[in-house]
Amino acid sequence: MKFIKKSLLMLALSAITFGTAQETITNESVVQMVELGFDDYMIIDKINTSDVKFDASISALGAMKNAGV
Repeated sequence: MKFIKKSLLMLALSAITFGTAQETITNESVVQMVELGFDDYMIIDKINTSDVKFDASISALGAMKNAGV
């Protein structure tokens, strides 16, 4: 049942995202999603279905690690 609810939520989010302008996912976006309690699967799906612009520098990755990502 939990799997079905997650699947339906991901499908709904994907449909909403598909119908609207794409936002660009950044390091800060990922940190915000983690802070809001999104599960890993939802975050990964959002990354896979959106434009991304990540800062992969050591300092940026360290900041993400310190933020719990």
